[in-house]
Amino acid sequence: YILRVNTPLFSVVIPTYNCKELLKKAIKSVFNQSYKNYEIIVIDNFSNDGTDTYLESLDNKKIKFVKNKNEGCIGKSRNVGIKMSQAKWIAFLDSDDIWFENRLSAIFKIFELEGEEKYDVICSNEIFIKNGKKTLWKCGPNKKNLYKNLIKYGNCISTSATVVKKEFLIKNKILFSENLSFSPYEDFEFWMKIANLEGKFKFDDNAYGEHLFHSASFSAQSGKARKESIISILKFHVFEVQTFTNKKEALWEHVENRLFIDEVVELYTYGQYLKSIFLFFKILIRYPMKSIINIFYKIS
Repeated sequence: YILRVNTPLFSVVIPTYNCKELLKKAIKSVFNQSYKNYEIIVIDNFSNDGTDTYLESLDNKKIKFVKNKNEGCIGKSRNVGIKMSQAKWIAFLDSDDIWFENRLSAIFKIFELEGEEKYDVICSNEIFIKNGKKTLWKCGPNKKNLYKNLIKYGNCISTSATVVKKEFLIKNKILFSENLSFSPYEDFEFWMKIANLEGKFKFDDNAYGEHLFHSASFSAQSGKARKESIISILKFHVFEVQTFTNKKEALWEHVENRLFIDEVVELYTYGQYLKSIFLFFKILIRYPMKSIINIFYKIS
């Protein structure tokens, strides 16, 4: 793994599709960074809204632009960006998200204070925006066995708030899965692969960007599609990848119960109180002890 002289420290990988106006804000937020040693790689899924014209009009040497048909898998576009990147660190940014101007400088400060070699992944908190309401999404926490924790309790990492050491990905031959059954949460599976290979994670309690939920985003896909994606990923890791327990059925019961608890919380959060109460008692009867454990973890 060799870096050429004067290469950027960060490669900012931005997949996009038909969201030119949001992409403008994302790219502007990178241009506004107080730390300037970066390149931007935009991977466009053959947008027809003038995205290519906009990017060409910027005429900026920091930007690389390539078209790639991802067939509904954003991970496929991110993989193109990873392979094109020249920097030591890959910073992911979705085209409908933005960074605050101190995003990259804050990471660089971590490098100065603690050393680049100490970590393979650095993730910060993030501001989530949904229906005009802003909430703080806290990443982490970093557990002793993060891989096991991700399987048992779900994702705690946001892609647009994360940078990854390219050398670690190359050494371990890690890319985003292009299995469509994992979409739109192939990023979750990406973090699981890194954690399973004992990548060193750093979680920063500060928020350096905003994640926007909107009607066209992958995050806004139907609840059924999102749930099927998560189930496919977790079943794959529980039954085919993980080696920390051979009691796979028992582990799956725990995971399945936690998914039900997450659904109860989501229903309650969005005002569907009767549905949430009905589902809660249904799973409490089916998994009494596991339900109590998962609820305690959820609120702790």
